Amino acid sequence: MHSMSAAVGRAIAALVGEDADILDEAIAFAEEARTSLVMDNAMLAASIMFAQPLLVIWKPHWRFAYAIGISLGSKWVTEGFYLGDVVDQLIPGELNLAMMREGEAAAVDLMCWTDLGSRLRSFRNALHQVAQSEPLQLNEPSAASIRVLIVDPSPNACETYREMILACQPAARVHVAHSVAHAVTHKRTADSAGEQIELVIVALQLAADDEEYAADAHGRLQRVLAGPNAFHVAAAMDGPAAWQAVDAGTPPPRTDFLYKPFVAVVSEQAETIHEHAALSEWHRSDGSINGCDAVLQAPLPLRAMRTLLECSEV
Repeated sequence: MHSMSAAVGRAIAALVGEDADILDEAIAFAEEARTSLVMDNAMLAASIMFAQPLLVIWKPHWRFAYAIGISLGSKWVTEGFYLGDVVDQLIPGELNLAMMREGEAAAVDLMCWTDLGSRLRSFRNALHQVAQSEPLQLNEPSAASIRVLIVDPSPNACETYREMILACQPAARVHVAHSVAHAVTHKRTADSAGEQIELVIVALQLAADDEEYAADAHGRLQRVLAGPNAFHVAAAMDGPAAWQAVDAGTPPPRTDFLYKPFVAVVSEQAETIHEHAALSEWHRSDGSINGCDAVLQAPLPLRAMRTLLECSEV
């Protein structure tokens, strides 16, 4: 079972409603779709993005609704995917091509087509948030080879994260940076070499025993966020390159998750960050805060690391 499949299944069950009691079936159906149709994370996120309004309207026929979402979402993010693939590989004998075409036509009329790129990233982030609510145990290492950048001033913390990553994915390629500047330099070097970094794990330490922090927690958090910290890593990686591209008259680099790494902040004060982010309107419903895709509690359990890796794969 893949973490994203479990999250998609939970999302389907939540949209259909608790009375339907379809959670286990929905998770199994999502995993079957992922494996039989060879769906990557982009396809999975797009499938639930397109299926969301259909699942609310067509609740009794949720398998049909999700199958339509798979078809439309997969065709939007990849080439060479056809409606017949869903009929032949996922639901043979259950639905025919004519029914699927009618469903697609109805779905196209219901879909909001604005800002799909950023919405796709938001759906991916939301699925990660769902997956982290009940992370799967690590039964055996994955054969995936994700590229990860760890940004932490502590060598010991970096080594701990590296060991956890390799325990989940022995073939993962891990690089360590001890500052925002080092992280940005490595990211640009990787971009120039055509090597995409899929996940960035960043430390954000807040001195909970600091007198200033204790006296003015919100004010200290504001000052920490104003400096070169975890929340500036994502922006620093893309901001200058984007502006240079605009100045040169060329299109700026894309920032959806097919091109921009998943940035996860790991902090012992994650709960405090979430509380103050909500007060300052930095928090989004998909779990992202101030440009970072997730803020997770340290120390990070191994199963949470597994979830993070699987949801960050491109």
